[in-house]
Amino acid sequence: MRILSFISHSGEYGALASRIALQAQRAGEGEVAVIRLSSDVANDGAHGPDSTAPRLIRRDIADLLPELERQYREGLALAVIDTPAGEPEAARQAIALSDLVAIPTATDMARLVGVKDTLDAVETQAKPFVFIVDVPPGDPEAGAETAIMLCQYGTVSPVRVSLGVREPGAAANDDSAIARLWDYLRTRLGKVAPADGEAAEPGTPTGEEAAGDAAARRRYRRWTMQAQARLTLNGDVGTCTVINISGGGALIKSDARVDLGDVLFVTDPLLGDFEAEVRHIGADGTFGVEFTIDPTSKDKLAKRLENIAAPDAADD
Repeated sequence: MRILSFISHSGEYGALASRIALQAQRAGEGEVAVIRLSSDVANDGAHGPDSTAPRLIRRDIADLLPELERQYREGLALAVIDTPAGEPEAARQAIALSDLVAIPTATDMARLVGVKDTLDAVETQAKPFVFIVDVPPGDPEAGAETAIMLCQYGTVSPVRVSLGVREPGAAANDDSAIARLWDYLRTRLGKVAPADGEAAEPGTPTGEEAAGDAAARRRYRRWTMQAQARLTLNGDVGTCTVINISGGGALIKSDARVDLGDVLFVTDPLLGDFEAEVRHIGADGTFGVEFTIDPTSKDKLAKRLENIAAPDAADD
């Protein structure tokens, strides 16, 4: 599953993300869903009136990561997260979990001033991003000056869009711009997060070479957590403390009695559910587990941990 986030500085919040998601699904991307993220939305799943359109899922900030985990397990191809720039915490969460961040912005200076905060968040988390200029209807050249200014700070999409009230007969041109914009965004996504079955960028290891690299990367950075989680062992459910965690496993403290080789489930409120096997047992109620998940999932977990945890001194 690939994740594309829209942090909108345009006056037409929601419009571009929905249209890009629809174009992606029409273009054969696979199943696509729009996750509309805001602190004041109802926490309920919703669907658009067109049954062929991508699903619209409304979630608040706390439910974003569990929702993405659920959609990943259900085989979603593309998650389009949609949030206004005026919700800084929602924007930060969306950025942290994204493969690519799109920043739509209008041409008026009042909205451009707010772009700095989003740009700071994107750069802090080292996420690839692209600006998209929203121009007034019927005046495509109006965004030229804005595009030149934004180029000083990062990549600007060569395709401009018009999200305001459209003139009669303008729909065909608008649809063409959306199609070209999706082609551009898809290319950008392919460079940072190739879809299943896509060819990797030149220089990216594949086949046996990739397998060798994966074997050489079995060591994951360990991160301090001290987080409360749920522990399920032999059908019994209790609580535990995740002392530290990596893409490969975790150190857990619990009153539960465990033996080497026991298979258990750890449910972390931020990271989701993980099946794990007990690999070593300490004398102070701690034990180490190895996650029994596939290497790709371990790599994705390691990537998420970079955004939400504090590093420990040790590595796996």
